[in-house]
Amino acid sequence: MALELATARGAKIDIYADPLLNGNPTPGGTNQIEEAAAALKQIGVSLHRLEKLHSKIIAVDDDLLCLGSFNWLSAAREGQYARHETSYVYRGKDVEAEIRVTKEDLKRRAR
Repeated sequence: MALELATARGAKIDIYADPLLNGNPTPGGTNQIEEAAAALKQIGVSLHRLEKLHSKIIAVDDDLLCLGSFNWLSAAREGQYARHETSYVYRGKDVEAEIRVTKEDLKRRAR
């Protein structure tokens, strides 16, 4: 819902994901990454396949960068597999160059 609202406001959203880690078959006869790509495309979000990706990065515009170890969408929050995870948020004009380098690297490696 949040991604759909953001694209409705005109935000351009690119998501990079490892197809090898998201390739499990689904009941619909495809696999997880294909289903995700189709659902995201319907709301105006681009999904890019990038093998061997393990980064957790969020960049917003040219002045907010969040980096961390936390699997924000899938981490266990309780039980035996829960882990202490840390993420850091950097804000301001000084992160613009780092965001640019990060985006260029992801685009270069994606297929």
